[in-house]
Amino acid sequence: MKSLDEKLLIILGAFHSVRYGVSPSVLRGAAENHAKKQGLAGSEYSQTLEVAIGSGLIGLSSDSSLSIRAAGRTRLGKR
Repeated sequence: MKSLDEKLLIILGAFHSVRYGVSPSVLRGAAENHAKKQGLAGSEYSQTLEVAIGSGLIGLSSDSSLSIRAAGRTRLGKR
């Protein structure tokens, strides 16, 4: 079972690109697929996404995309 920190890092990991670094936005479907590949799916993913939005790590930029905020960038760190 993953801790909340690990789950949040999985969602924040969807914003990271090996080629370009940290992307300012990502489609919700891409974030969900990334989380599924890391073993975070279903209600566990939904609850973690709500926590990430509520804590200010990411924000909703439209119905279909998410944007990373300064707190999320800091938490993601350099990879």
